[in-house]
Order: sequence, then structure tokens, then C-alpha cells
Amino acid sequence: MKFSPGLGVILGTVTVALVQWQAVSAPTSVQVNEIAKQITVMIGGLDGEGSGVIINRQGNTYTVLTAYHVVEKPGGRDLTAPDGQQYRAESSQRLGKLDLALIKFSSSRNYPVAQVADSSAVKPGARVYFAGFPVPSRSNVPERRYFFIPAQISEGGTGESDLLFTGQPRKGVSGGPILNAWGFVIGIYGQQESSGYAKGVRGIPIEKIPNLESIAAVVPWPNPTLLATLSGHSDVVGSVAISPDGRTLASGSIDNTIKLWNLQTQQQIATFTGHSDFVNSVAISPDGRTLASGSDDKTIKLWNLQTQQQIA
Repeated sequence: MKFSPGLGVILGTVTVALVQWQAVSAPTSVQVNEIAKQITVMIGGLDGEGSGVIINRQGNTYTVLTAYHVVEKPGGRDLTAPDGQQYRAESSQRLGKLDLALIKFSSSRNYPVAQVADSSAVKPGARVYFAGFPVPSRSNVPERRYFFIPAQISEGGTGESDLLFTGQPRKGVSGGPILNAWGFVIGIYGQQESSGYAKGVRGIPIEKIPNLESIAAVVPWPNPTLLATLSGHSDVVGSVAISPDGRTLASGSIDNTIKLWNLQTQQQIATFTGHSDFVNSVAISPDGRTLASGSDDKTIKLWNLQTQQQIA
């Protein structure tokens, strides 16, 4: 799915809403990984305890945010910094009644500090990432290794750990950062969520921390402005894509159709009707000439966007 800079898309039940965001392109997943790798620490040894994220520095004292259940037992803990250096964290401070805690370590080395942002701007279906040091699943693996894993925000969630996202729970990752598409920390990785057939992972939103501004660099997140609502589908809109030149939007729906829209006039251009079941994904080629659509009818179709005809 492609988005032009400065333009966000929210999927509605039978409409597509255009929303104006700040004109900043999101970094690639590789770039977000580099951000996460430099701020994520390992807590404990091979048998594991958890992970954490560096959120503050005062002189040579660094503050790490992690899950409280990772450090609730009394006593010091081994902490491995992003460059592999090991430190001893002697104290922990629980944040209210949350499953969150702060621990400190001292070093003259220069470690990057995370930037944090409100998680409420990240809607269900949006791409997020989490990072940490899972405990090896095989006994012959000699060390815990850094992992960076993409996921999606899920529907639902109540109470303290109401940041739900897809993925399999990993022992040793608890306390690690959850990052949005811009590389800002929006939550802390928590516990498994299981409801019926749906499974995933819960996290604690960063904005639940009292007096957050006093302990972390908070990035103001702009309020989106609704530009337009495009109506035309007769059922749920499940996917959208925007052409590289930012002029055309394609939307796929469970009404079995694909619609093209002119983003300047906000008018419908065409309707493609080749699928016999739900259209659940659409994508536009980098040259803007071809659209690919995937459907529950078990087919992928290609469309010429210049002639508005099916290719294959």
C-alpha cells in the first residue's frame, strides 16, 4: 500500500476519508530498525528477564523504561546496552500501579535516547514495530539476540494494557519498545492477549505514564484535519492505495469492486468489476501505470490505469 507524503487514509465502512497530516514522509522499516536498535537494552541473562528502552539521560546517568514484572524482584540486574556493554542496574521505581518501571545505570558512553509519542494517533490496522531480546527457544543457542518485528495494531483493548497488536508473545521481550511508523516509542511490550480465535500481544500506551514530559522527550503529534469523505462503495472498504504522483486513489471493497478516485477533484474516475468475491488488497506500481488487486475469489488481477482495462 502506498501513501503520498502529507496524506493519510482512514478506511470506513462504506466510505474513504482523506486526512491531512504533517508533510513528513515516514522512514523505511530499515531506518526504524536502526532507531530501535540504538535505544533497546537487554535486561537479565540467557535465561531472560526482559528488555527495556532508554528514555532519558542526565549527565552520565541513563534511565530505562521497562515492564515492572521484569524487575519487581529485589536486587540488582545485569543490563546490556545497545553496544554490548554490560552494566549493573541497582534500583527500580514502579510507575504508579502500572506494569511499568524505571531503572537507571551509569555510563560515560554516548547512547541515543528514545523519542516518545501518543499512541492514540495510531489506528487499528496501522503498521507498528516492536523490539527486544527474546529468550532462545532452543537450548543450544548461546545468547539472546536483538529482534525487530513488524506488527499491526488490532481492534479492542480495555484497561491498562489497551494497546493491542498482532504477533506471537516472546519471552524476554517484555518491557521492550513498541514503535510507530516514524520510529517514535508509543508503548511498552507487555503480555499475551487471547480472545476466542484471535491472539496477539498487549502493550501499555506510553501516554498512560504520569508526568511523562518530565522523564522523556515527547514528540507533539498533530491533530488530523478531515479533507473529504469519498462515498461510492456499497459495503466495507478494506484496502486503499495512492499512486506515486499523489493524484489517484484506488479503493478495494467487499462489494467485490475496485474504485478509482481523482484526489484533486475528489471525484470517482472508474469502477473495476472483475472479481467475484471480496477485494481485500490493492497496490499501485512505482510507475503508476498498473494496479494489482487481491481477492477472496483466490485470484490476483492486474489493471492498466491508463486505459482502465484488465490486463490479466
